Amino acid sequence: MSTTIQIKRSSTASAIPVTGDIAVGELAVNLADKRLYTKQSDGTIIELSTSPTDLDADTLRIDGVEITASATELNKLDGFTGSTTELNILDGVTATTAELNFVDGVTSNIQTQLNGKATTAQGALADTAVQPDDDVEFNTGSFTGDVSFYEDTGTTAKMVWDAGAEILGVGTTAQDIFGSSSQTGVVLNRTLYAAIQANNDGANAAIFNRLTSDGSILQFRKDGSTVGAIGAFASSTSFCGASAGIYFNGTNINPTTGDPTVRTDGVSDIGQVTQRFRDLYLSGGVFLGGTGAANKLDDYEEGSWTPTNNGDSTGTVTSTGSYTKVGKQVTVQGVIRIDSDFTSIGLAGLPFMPSGSTGISSVRGIFNTFSESRDLYTRLIQGTTLFNVYLDLNGTPAYLATTDGSIRFLMSYETDA
Repeated sequence: MSTTIQIKRSSTASAIPVTGDIAVGELAVNLADKRLYTKQSDGTIIELSTSPTDLDADTLRIDGVEITASATELNKLDGFTGSTTELNILDGVTATTAELNFVDGVTSNIQTQLNGKATTAQGALADTAVQPDDDVEFNTGSFTGDVSFYEDTGTTAKMVWDAGAEILGVGTTAQDIFGSSSQTGVVLNRTLYAAIQANNDGANAAIFNRLTSDGSILQFRKDGSTVGAIGAFASSTSFCGASAGIYFNGTNINPTTGDPTVRTDGVSDIGQVTQRFRDLYLSGGVFLGGTGAANKLDDYEEGSWTPTNNGDSTGTVTSTGSYTKVGKQVTVQGVIRIDSDFTSIGLAGLPFMPSGSTGISSVRGIFNTFSESRDLYTRLIQGTTLFNVYLDLNGTPAYLATTDGSIRFLMSYETDA
């Protein structure tokens, strides 16, 4: 009668006996893994044999550790030729060449196996003509793209990458679009005119959004040093150089430092001695030397006016005049020529109505050009643009007793206009 001899066994995958399971020299087999174990005299468990040709082709184990990637997945390398050392790192396990040699059930050199499969894969993807069902195309050469991406039903590339020229294009196959009036898309181009180019038709070409805190949204640098920034402060925008800038504060523009969030007072100038602006157009006033009402200059004007005869002469009066108005102060000058006698001189046509009736005031004049020079006096008449000319403070009317006489005068007064 025959005797059946059985050794200790397990049908649980990856189960390994522990020290208490078997005696020294006793055998134990894992039927699921097809592995044989025993115990040494020092109590350690060792594996005696392995049957790799019976392993599941979709499962790879190295030193008892299962590699999660299938052989098919490991074979997909887009043209990369890796050394055995580079390929040895799989899920953190450093394997020997012999252990890696099992690929798709063929025992051969691992590097040769993988390189062959990569070449096949690359050739299949490198279509010479784009097919409607291709999502990715691999090419070489000009900027049709080393790698091009397509829509499922389209034949126009939506994104291209040229590794040699160091260009990435989204929505365009052009290398540069910054000078175009029709092309849209985004181009990253390190080698030509503009590293980042963005064109859009009828919408924002770029949006930059800073969350939560105030500060720079865009920062500009030269050789690593900050030279300017565009930022946000209190829901408005600041434009700053390295040490000065402007902040749009509602309907006001405020000066800032180089920090978009720090405003200044009495620090920044507009222009310099040899770097001046030309004209300044204001609809209001200018505060000079202070911020009070007395410091506000709200009007400056230059022009011409024509003095007219308001005296007792019936002769012909020829006159010219000019004026300068600074705030409320008006300064007028003029020349009056006559061709007949005056027994009293009255003139009209001041450019601005005086603010009130004034007493007799001195005005420098040249009286009777060809015979006499002296000081004259004037008195403005309230509510009119008239004034009379006198020889003295007593109100003696000025006269011109000689034919072809003239008066030159310069005087100032205040107006509410």
